[in-house]
Amino acid sequence: MRVLSFAVGSSRYALAAASLIEVLPLVELQPAPALPPEVAGLLNYRGQVVPVIDIPQMLLGVPCPPRLSSRTLLTRYVLPDGQERILGLRVERAREVRGMADASPAPSGLRTPPWLGQVALEHGAIIQMIQPAGLL
Repeated sequence: MRVLSFAVGSSRYALAAASLIEVLPLVELQPAPALPPEVAGLLNYRGQVVPVIDIPQMLLGVPCPPRLSSRTLLTRYVLPDGQERILGLRVERAREVRGMADASPAPSGLRTPPWLGQVALEHGAIIQMIQPAGLL
């Protein structure tokens, strides 16, 4: 499985590369008032309004830092009615798209929010998969 990995704090996460549309720098967003702080704002992506979720804000309660390695990942997700949409994810310390080295993702054995997917071991480190459709 090919993934784009990133870190939040000391933990590692990954997003399936098959769902990626584009990797952008931290672009300016239109604020989305009256929504939870995890919603970083709205992005005009080629004439389509795309909600952007701040993953560090969701996990640690702090906004994604403006680092050179921070990115906005544009990913596809499918609604229950079958329509495909685009969702943006703000992440830090994004790395290149690559294959998982050691093993395929498997259930963690814990009850997690729907946006946290399976886990995998890579060089002894645990990597948690992100499920974009579960974020909305």
